[in-house]
Amino acid sequence: MLKNCDLDVKQQFLALFETVVRLEFSKDDYVICGSGPLAIRNVRAAYDIDLWVTSGLWSKLIEKYPTIGKKQNCICIDHVEIWKDWMNLTDRQEEVFAACEIFENLPFMSLEHCIEWKAWLRRPKDLEDIEIIQTQVEIVE
Repeated sequence: MLKNCDLDVKQQFLALFETVVRLEFSKDDYVICGSGPLAIRNVRAAYDIDLWVTSGLWSKLIEKYPTIGKKQNCICIDHVEIWKDWMNLTDRQEEVFAACEIFENLPFMSLEHCIEWKAWLRRPKDLEDIEIIQTQVEIVE
């Protein structure tokens, strides 16, 4: 939970979930990653939704939707990006999914895994996010 929160960030982010709800995925088959775990905690705004899905769900989706990217590992539906893998965490999918945190009845990547992923990327915005998480967000274990 963010110490000084702006409820508008969370509400704006939740409004993006119409597409996810319409897709009717089982909550065991995906985790919300990217900026989603930050937006749901009012850390910062998110303008799209990144979903990392199980291989079973991915297999069903590629029969219905075109893939994009060099690795053909992403499907875009409206403002939702659906990912087959998640960079440095791909080999630990079961662990990441098991550690997800539920907000608004939706599965979000844990902040610990977000920090690990963002530290691996090391983009300026990721380093800023890590700083904010470590100084302003209470991580509940």
